[in-house]
Amino acid sequence: MPFNVDQLISEQQKLVAIRREAKVREAVELMIEHDYSQLPVVDSDGKLLGMITGDSVIRALNNFNTNVDGLRVEHAMIPAKKHFLDDDLFELLNDLRDESALAIVDGEEKAIGVVTSFDTTEYFRRRAQDMMYVEDIESALKEYISSAFTNDNEELDDAARSEAVMHSIASDNEARKQFNRAVVHYLNISGVGADKFDVANATATFDASFPRQEQKSFDDLTLAEFNQMLVHSTTWRKIGNVFNLDKKAVSDLLDEVRKTRNALFHFRGEISQIQRAQLQFCAEWLNRQRPTPATDRKSDAYCENVSSSVDFATESSRNYTATVMDINSTGIRAIVPVEEVVSSDSRYAPLARYLQGLHDSISTEVLSFEEVEGILGDRLPANARQHRAWWANDSVSHVQSQQWLDAGWRVNGISIADQRVKFARNVERERKYINFFSAAIADLDASKGITVKATSPGGQSWQTVAVLPKVGPQLAVFSMAFTFRSRFRVELYIDTWNKDQNKRVFDALFANRTDIENSVGAPLSWERLDAKRACRVALYHEGSITGATKQLDELRNWSKDAMTRLFQGIADRADFALTEISKTNETVTLKNQDELAK
Repeated sequence: MPFNVDQLISEQQKLVAIRREAKVREAVELMIEHDYSQLPVVDSDGKLLGMITGDSVIRALNNFNTNVDGLRVEHAMIPAKKHFLDDDLFELLNDLRDESALAIVDGEEKAIGVVTSFDTTEYFRRRAQDMMYVEDIESALKEYISSAFTNDNEELDDAARSEAVMHSIASDNEARKQFNRAVVHYLNISGVGADKFDVANATATFDASFPRQEQKSFDDLTLAEFNQMLVHSTTWRKIGNVFNLDKKAVSDLLDEVRKTRNALFHFRGEISQIQRAQLQFCAEWLNRQRPTPATDRKSDAYCENVSSSVDFATESSRNYTATVMDINSTGIRAIVPVEEVVSSDSRYAPLARYLQGLHDSISTEVLSFEEVEGILGDRLPANARQHRAWWANDSVSHVQSQQWLDAGWRVNGISIADQRVKFARNVERERKYINFFSAAIADLDASKGITVKATSPGGQSWQTVAVLPKVGPQLAVFSMAFTFRSRFRVELYIDTWNKDQNKRVFDALFANRTDIENSVGAPLSWERLDAKRACRVALYHEGSITGATKQLDELRNWSKDAMTRLFQGIADRADFALTEISKTNETVTLKNQDELAK
């Protein structure tokens, strides 16, 4: 598609140029006055002759051994590379790699502007900002609409939302109705009569003539379709009270935004200042709204924006650590195998690790942006503080959201005004974890290759299978876990709640690495985790809980075989090492857990 130079300079200020016979001092003064580093040089008719720059002035002064009053512009002028208004903008960008500035001329080669790298950067920065506002608006609409199909436990009813998509978005049903009306009209004007219309024949003709449209998923809807769905009676009656406006006024605003969005994304020239202001207004207006629940819900059933009055004592997990010491129903400390080296693939991995390590009883977590930065150990990008779209649950193009989605969490609400974000457990993903691990444990139990002592799956991304030592408190576990970068592992996870003891057990096993790997029948991943308390020995396989049914079945079969081989190859050695440690060190008991946790 054409993307021409005239789109870049349409809003530039009036050209400032200089004649070739002028004094160099005059050129320097003009550059200082306008904060330019160059000026186009023109003749009496305005035709481009060349360029004068700060560098060219210095070179001329050095070579002529004189001062600015002794030189004219023509003495310091250099050739100017020029572009026409209808040139391809990307050709101009290529030339800017070698030139500090380029002159723009009209059809008569009269100078009409100068473009620098700063100009192009600013242009695309502004365009990217406009696109971010569009994403903010789409993100807000998705959250508003989804909130209408979320229950008191903040669980999204995806089936109900999909049904609403079908009823509110034009589909085959609407096209079929239009076709039938056209057939009836044809029968009438041809003199046959509408009474001859046959529904079965019309349906068969329509199906044979037009390819069937597949039902769109919610995430694939366009901005226009989100607008349709928002103002459809199914959705509007649940959340229309948020806006306190006639739905036509809301729809008309969103339709204007749609037109601007299309101009931006299809590069149909530069949008106007009015359109840009409207984008910003719409994004900020949507961000200010506070969804209120339907009449049959609790007063705080759901909230698209996090209120500034959030009670962190109940909403937050400040009293838990990433490896919380949990007590199971038998009164024995249950190991939570979540420690690992934070991946260097993403700067947002620490946030995923934090969320993944939260206690099972926590279903939502509210964090200020400052607290998120504390978890990351780094500042958030400026866009995270300015645009809600940065926090969108996008598993494809957003590296940050890929992290918390992989950890089994999603952003449930974002308030740019209050600088807070609300995360909620991904209930749909939790169900998938429960189904997968329930079947995997049953497979292992039936195989008789390992003594299973697993608890019922609770929806976490990991699952304990067996514990060590065979007698006494838990000091290590065999577990399965979905981890980052679409990987799945079976592991021996060592955590006596004492870092030194853990490393000693690990080192004792590692000293017999060759024998253990020969017994297992495969190389193992030996993870001492020096910066962490726990250690692990693991086998890895590609796999994600979001994989297709066939892939998950294959992964479950692999996990049964891999876990059996790992258990049989290392369990006895690990049990011996843990027992020896228990003899020479104070055993972890319920009585001293609080002291050790400190």
